[in-house]
Amino acid sequence: MSDNISKCFKCRNFDRYYIRGEKRFNRIELGWCCDKCESVNAESCCGNFAVKSPCKKSERILAASLSGILTELSELRNIIEEERSERNEIEEVCEL
Repeated sequence: MSDNISKCFKCRNFDRYYIRGEKRFNRIELGWCCDKCESVNAESCCGNFAVKSPCKKSERILAASLSGILTELSELRNIIEEERSERNEIEEVCEL
């Protein structure tokens, strides 16, 4: 049972690889080991295992970052729409 605890997919040095599917990214059974600097199987084990910490804090940071990006995109859309409406107004005046 202790062997199951020290699997690479539970290690903080392991970054899983994903491949692009039709609708989402699908995880595969390989990943990058930052400690060994090579690709490893997610089910393998090694002596350099380090427990992965919970990532609730990083999820909050990610949510805040995405919120900021969405706000910026909304502002850019508003600017583009204003420029488009001004251009249309100028074209209407020039046609008269």
